[in-house]
Amino acid sequence: MADDINPVKNQAIVSVFEALEVFFKRFKLFFLIVCSVTVLSIVLSLTLSPMYASVAQVFASQQNQSSNLAALGGQFSQMGSSLLGGGFNVSEFILGLVKSRRVLDEVIHREKLLSVYDTDSLEKARNKLSAQIKTKFNMKSNIITISVEDGDKERSAKIANGLIEVLQQVHTQINAAQAAQSRKFYEDQLDKVKEQLSQAETELRQYQEKSGVIKVDDQVQASITSIMQIRSQIVQREVQLSALKTYATAKNSDRAMLESQIRELYAQMSRIENAQGSSSSPILSTNQVPKKGEEYIRKLRDLKYLEEVYRVLLQQYRTMQLEEAKGYSQLQVIDTAVVPETRIRPKRGQMVVAGFLLGTILGILSVFLVEFFQKTVPVYSEEIRRLKSQIPFVKKSH
Repeated sequence: MADDINPVKNQAIVSVFEALEVFFKRFKLFFLIVCSVTVLSIVLSLTLSPMYASVAQVFASQQNQSSNLAALGGQFSQMGSSLLGGGFNVSEFILGLVKSRRVLDEVIHREKLLSVYDTDSLEKARNKLSAQIKTKFNMKSNIITISVEDGDKERSAKIANGLIEVLQQVHTQINAAQAAQSRKFYEDQLDKVKEQLSQAETELRQYQEKSGVIKVDDQVQASITSIMQIRSQIVQREVQLSALKTYATAKNSDRAMLESQIRELYAQMSRIENAQGSSSSPILSTNQVPKKGEEYIRKLRDLKYLEEVYRVLLQQYRTMQLEEAKGYSQLQVIDTAVVPETRIRPKRGQMVVAGFLLGTILGILSVFLVEFFQKTVPVYSEEIRRLKSQIPFVKKSH
């Protein structure tokens, strides 16, 4: 066993010494390549233009955008979340807005970047500015970090702060437009319900005048109240769902949740009606209410239903009026961009080290390649001459 291993070890030692001999034989070539590549990396690091990055941080609040809705009561706080933007992630929306054409064009005009980029093309300027902007989002804190890279340190800070201002401005305009759209929806619905409510009041009054004054007893009043409480919740959610459908798709999570809640409330109301044994009136059975009072109860129920619809719509309409008038943005600035003190690139030290390592690798490869070709080329040349001497045509030509 030892006899088998020793020759292998000896051969390996001989190979190492041969390699070292070749390396030192052509050390000048190795040294020249290493120095050349290292010097080239130094020159390159000095000639590259410095680049600076100004960083700003903003907080995208996920809180309900309408504090007025919360003030109306707990039953409306959830409604406001979807109607005013809670149906999507505000942070993701802001991230998409950063490099939108609307925002970039506004920044280009405000900061006069067409002359900076030396171009008359707005599209080219937009592409350059978009490449300078870097964004990062922290999902846990909802903090968005926006950095702008530029060769001028002061200009990078100016562009970053200008970008934040434009983002807030555009976001406010978008929210105001959405509030205006919702307000218009409620305004149209109010006109329709107001007309229906007036008609229901007239019909109830005419029926009272025709049939005489009817006093609703406590049992009937309790049944009306029980049903109307459920109807009130249905109305609130149906109003919310109608407004949500103006901009949300069928896949929207809030829309699906509302539809599920409405179905559950209708099922709950149906169970109450079935428990009361109703055959025609959803309030009380025909056996419990005289024929003369049954029609009156139905008309009273319809009137109270329309009153509840009108009340909900009116509250929402007034809220949207306030939102549209004041304007708002969920984008809150944490840190404004400041003039950076150090450049982000070129990293001259890293470039020189990388150049030295690259030169070392190239130098070693060059040493052994030169040695290889120096040994093999003469052998092949001699073989070629021998083959030529054996070919009759070549002999005659010589």
